[in-house]
Amino acid sequence: MCLAARLRPAGKAVSAAPSAAPSAAPSAAAPSAAAPPPRRHSLERAFGVLLSVNFLVFWAVPIFGMGQAYHLGLKHVLRPLYDRLDRSAALRRFAAAYVYNKPAHADFAATAVLTFLSTTVAFGVALRYQLVH
Repeated sequence: MCLAARLRPAGKAVSAAPSAAPSAAPSAAAPSAAAPPPRRHSLERAFGVLLSVNFLVFWAVPIFGMGQAYHLGLKHVLRPLYDRLDRSAALRRFAAAYVYNKPAHADFAATAVLTFLSTTVAFGVALRYQLVH
């Protein structure tokens, strides 16, 4: 069930087709049929604010911080290590022979190795934490 259906009061169905019966023109005091009820509008706004705060706190700020840490200092240490791995003739030969169908795709071997190491370490740390605690 979608969020809009959960927020809708019980017994209030939304029909896609207009009613066949003629109706009187809505008065100025009555809310229009397209406008959501005030409670629903405030819930949607609160949910939107909550999602925006979540994005800023848990995604935007950490990603910005990691990017700045890389550009302001880690780049000088990590980039030469990556370049050395990327230019490794042995890694490229292995990748061209055993991993990729086309030798031209061996360019992705260093990135694949680092991705594998990253996920393996992250999974290992999470598993160790789960087993210890």
